[in-house]
Amino acid sequence: MNKRITYSFYDIRYETDGEAVELPDKMKVTLSEDEDPSLEGASIISDRTGFLVESFQIRKLAVEK
Repeated sequence: MNKRITYSFYDIRYETDGEAVELPDKMKVTLSEDEDPSLEGASIISDRTGFLVESFQIRKLAVEK
């Protein structure tokens, strides 16, 4: 059984084409242990916000068994 890992994505930067919008600069995401947060992160954040992600930082918060 795969463990679930919760990550904090922070210092999120977006491509907004100069549009003045308020977007979250941090977000918590839970992934299975076989998912790579550095690869999945931008896609998940973009899906949630509707904006392209330029960059972010990652910190592991918790592991659920």
